[in-house]
Amino acid sequence: MSPFTAREITLIGIIAALRQELSLLIRHVRNPVPQKAGGLDMVTGRLNDVEVAITSTGIGKVRAAAATQALIDAFAPGEVWCIGLGGALDAKLKAGDVVIADELYQHDLDLSGGSRVAALLTKGRGASLVKCDERLVELAKGDCHLSHGKRLTPNNVKVGRIVTGDRAVLKTKDRKELARRTRALCVEMEGAAVGYTCARNCIPFVVIRAVSDTAGGSALLQFAKNAKRVAQIPQQIALSMLRRKGTERVYPEPKGGTEENEGRNEG
Repeated sequence: MSPFTAREITLIGIIAALRQELSLLIRHVRNPVPQKAGGLDMVTGRLNDVEVAITSTGIGKVRAAAATQALIDAFAPGEVWCIGLGGALDAKLKAGDVVIADELYQHDLDLSGGSRVAALLTKGRGASLVKCDERLVELAKGDCHLSHGKRLTPNNVKVGRIVTGDRAVLKTKDRKELARRTRALCVEMEGAAVGYTCARNCIPFVVIRAVSDTAGGSALLQFAKNAKRVAQIPQQIALSMLRRKGTERVYPEPKGGTEENEGRNEG
């Protein structure tokens, strides 16, 4: 069940780490208004007949959490969408494939201090697991059929766990170990922080990543080669989602009418 109650969506917040990951959306905003909130540059306006507030957070969890809270405080969004690039942990993923998170957590939050005994005692503590809104996940999945002028097949779109950390994964052995330990599809540096902040504020959210690299020894070269092209894909998905939002306005009640906030579950 979705963890959030039905509501009229009056404004959607769209967040990414880098301006490059938002440039297409910003170009399409009607009547854009530059804003300042929390010391950050933001843009408000209308996209496909939906009010939006858009900002780039900068790289990393602290910046992402601070920017998300600033956007929430300034504009009270009904939803928050986090989009951008990510590194593949699943060996079957390739550049341009899409990963939609159903859940996220911080892979680099470690209370053990390197001690095996402490690791056993602290296992699962601190690394909060947050779950994306199920309706937004389905909406994003349904709108992946068209992106950057090419058709995405089910083989190019995966729904599953994404992990977030402040340390770039640039060694193949580290990627393999992270994939083994987390069973995640993708790794990035902001999503769990955005999600946890939204969950604390009871705001539905979704995280959509396009694969820019394989998070290993050649990650930097792959990122440089693919980033500009691949960054268009989540933005095209967001535009398609907004087109549908413009005609729907109000979510139906989820079956069963649950109000349980799964976004606050912790691992």
